[in-house]
Amino acid sequence: MKLTTDQTAAVQRQTGADPLPEDNPTMGQLREIFGEHTFYVAEQGLVVPETTPEPAAPEATEDAVEFMLVAVWAGEDKQSLQPIEPQPTGIKLELATAH
Repeated sequence: MKLTTDQTAAVQRQTGADPLPEDNPTMGQLREIFGEHTFYVAEQGLVVPETTPEPAAPEATEDAVEFMLVAVWAGEDKQSLQPIEPQPTGIKLELATAH
């Protein structure tokens, strides 16, 4: 899922995470492998948001996303990513743009 600017800001407010910049030299290769997504680099590897039918919290009224791990760090130096079958990270967020 490709997030809008407002959705990216909502993720940043809730997690402090910034997406991989669009001008990053690896973006072309990432899109070829994983498709059109907003990419986040995490300690465990590369994660992307996917829509989920379940709300992030019981009282939530906004659309929610769950972050999926799509690649893990490879090698001791963690300088490359190894694609994997997408796995849920358990991180679910509301995409509310204003409260």
